[in-house]
Amino acid sequence: MKTETRTEPRVDVSDVRVEQHPGGDTQALKARVRMLGWLSAILAIAVIALGAWLIFDGGDSADDLTATQEQTLETLDAYLEAWNDADGAAAVALMTPNGYHDNLTAKYYANPSDSQGSLERLVDSADSLGFSVSRSDVTFVGPWVVNTEHRPAGSANESLSLFYMNADGTKIVRHIAY
Repeated sequence: MKTETRTEPRVDVSDVRVEQHPGGDTQALKARVRMLGWLSAILAIAVIALGAWLIFDGGDSADDLTATQEQTLETLDAYLEAWNDADGAAAVALMTPNGYHDNLTAKYYANPSDSQGSLERLVDSADSLGFSVSRSDVTFVGPWVVNTEHRPAGSANESLSLFYMNADGTKIVRHIAY
């Protein structure tokens, strides 16, 4: 039996050049993509942090309050003074006609129906409880005012008070005390 040996023609590749990708080698391209990913993530975190700062701080300091915010602070100070003086009529006068105080156990209305709790009677009784509160620095979020360091006298616990104000800051629509 005869065996044939085939020889493949040989191609001379000594003068063939392999062109690289125009952007360089793939390792450099992967490094650029990774860097852009990190920059995108850092930018996203910065935008989220800025949004949170604007929502929760808003830059409202005593130097840049609007006239409505200043009026709101005067109204809140008078309202808290009414509580400290156990003057229910004065507290009710600073509420809208449908305004109420909510202490999470009950609601007390400025103009209650027969079945609703009376804000005036509640505030009048605050004196017997040794009640005394003051306003801390507040945060304005639209018509809401957040008083984060509300602490009744004699209480070991800090409370959070939220006030929902009318458009000009002269009346309280809702007072929620936690």
